[in-house]
Amino acid sequence: MPFIRHVVIKASDDGTFEVGDHIVFEDDGSISCIEAKGWIEKEDVPSAIIGMESQPDRDWLQRRKDKLRAEVSLLEA
Repeated sequence: MPFIRHVVIKASDDGTFEVGDHIVFEDDGSISCIEAKGWIEKEDVPSAIIGMESQPDRDWLQRRKDKLRAEVSLLEA
């Protein structure tokens, strides 16, 4: 899902992504990795994600929701 931060829960077979990495599936097909301070180009993604598993970063999602709720409250005031 684009723009939603994920956390890697199973490393990729080639070691590109490690458990605990925070990644974002970008709308252009690339994947950004916060820990690596870089990205994997769209054409390299298929081989880089072999064996990898990720799930949405629930802590990040909660912080994002809290921030948006606070902004809405300010707009409604």
